[in-house]
Amino acid sequence: MTGPMTTFINGSYQDTLPLMTELRVCSIGIKTGASEESPNETLDAIYPVVRAAVIGEIQSITCDLTEAMAWLLPQRATPGKISPTQANTPADGLLGEDSAPAVSNVPIEIRRYIDRSCRLYGWIVRLRETAAQNAG
Repeated sequence: MTGPMTTFINGSYQDTLPLMTELRVCSIGIKTGASEESPNETLDAIYPVVRAAVIGEIQSITCDLTEAMAWLLPQRATPGKISPTQANTPADGLLGEDSAPAVSNVPIEIRRYIDRSCRLYGWIVRLRETAAQNAG
């Protein structure tokens, strides 16, 4: 993709990929508890029911971000590899409206990931809508 949206597409891509990695690491830490790589007493103190809810929420957010990446990657394709029409085809069914997380009593560090992910996902949904409008 070329033009004024390129900066937004590239910036969103650069924000999404590391966030997905951080969420994966966070999820592993919650599943296994604190370790030498992730000495986090807060995560060890999460009750099992809350821990399960947090893991479910992180997996849901990771799914959303994976969908966002599935849209961002063709947008960043080298011009000539795919057409703008192919890049903006919504046939993949991805990036629908996101629902608000249901987890309210989670540690603050998890809430930060959730909030950051929701903001980024919403931004990418709006980028996709704008790209579709610009494409015609």
